[in-house]
Amino acid sequence: MLPLRVGPKPRETLPSFLSRMAAANGCGSAQFSVEMGFSIKRVLNLEPWPLERLCQMAGIDEHEMEDLVSWTGTSIGEARTRFRNEVFVSRALRNPTVRGCPACLRDDAEGSERPTESMYMRGDWQLRGNDICLRHKKALVPLWKHSHPVARSSVSERLTENLSDIMSGSIDGGEVLPSEYDYWLEQRLVDGTDHTWLGSIDLYPAITFCALLGG
Repeated sequence: MLPLRVGPKPRETLPSFLSRMAAANGCGSAQFSVEMGFSIKRVLNLEPWPLERLCQMAGIDEHEMEDLVSWTGTSIGEARTRFRNEVFVSRALRNPTVRGCPACLRDDAEGSERPTESMYMRGDWQLRGNDICLRHKKALVPLWKHSHPVARSSVSERLTENLSDIMSGSIDGGEVLPSEYDYWLEQRLVDGTDHTWLGSIDLYPAITFCALLGG
C-alpha cells in the first residue's frame, strides 16, 4: 500500500482514479503505471493483474474496484460495452471528446491546494444521451479532445491544461431545466429502478427511442 493515496469517489471512472493516484504521487498516469509495474494500456483494458495491483497500492477492496469498473465500462466484443449492468454500443460511451460539468469539478477542488488530486470524472458524463448535470442544472460541455486513448484518459494532465478555464467558469454549460427524462435516466444508471413501461427495455434502445420520439 502506498503512503500517498486517494480513495474512490461516487461514480468515478477508473482512468480518473488512476490519474488522481498518480497526481498524489507527483507524476502523470503513464509514468505512474510504469513505475508500479504495469502499463496504462493494461489498466484501460481492465486486465485483472493491474487492477489487483492498483487495489493493493490504493488500499481499496474488490467491491470498490467493481464500482469503478461499472462506471467506466467494460468492452464485450468489438463494438459493445457493458456499463452499469447494461449493454451499449461502444460509441455511446467512447468518444474523442470528453465532456463534463466544470461546476462539479470546481466543487471537487474547493479548499484543495492540489486540485487535480481532488477533481474527478463521473462515469455518467460519458454517456451519449445524458446531456446535463442534475446537481447544478447545467449542460455538460466539452472539456478536452484527444483521439489517442491514453492521452484522452490521462485525466489529471488534461485537467491541468484546462484548469484556468474550469476554475474561472468561462466554459460552464448553460442553465437547463431538467425533464422527467433526465430524472428517469439518472435512476436507471444509479440502481436500475424504472417504474415506467420502458423498464422492460434495455437502456440503450430505450434512450435511443426517447431521442427519436423527442426529435
